Amino acid sequence: MQNNFNIISGTTLFKGFSEKEVQAALNCLEGTIRDFAKKETIFRADEVLDEAGIILHGQVLLCKENISGMRSIFSELGQGEIMGETALGLAREHSGYEAVAGADCKILFIKMNKIVRP
Repeated sequence: MQNNFNIISGTTLFKGFSEKEVQAALNCLEGTIRDFAKKETIFRADEVLDEAGIILHGQVLLCKENISGMRSIFSELGQGEIMGETALGLAREHSGYEAVAGADCKILFIKMNKIVRP
């Protein structure tokens, strides 16, 4: 995690945290880093999310499918941005969109229920 401290501490979730505080928080939030290859699905629209992700490297495309089955990209996220924020909601709902790796990427996932539901 040390190599990624500047990225992680630059996010709104960890702004102002020391390296030691970030490490302690990530241990509590069960932080795990996962790699995704370009075009790999990170999560589907019908999934109920319990993790948010901080993009450490690469690009993530957020997509929605319309009624005729056409998929459109509505957001492109890069290093230091947060995805899967629907995991913050108290209601356990589907995300409503799909996340796909737009390039090879590395994402730090944290269990949001550890924050909003202790």
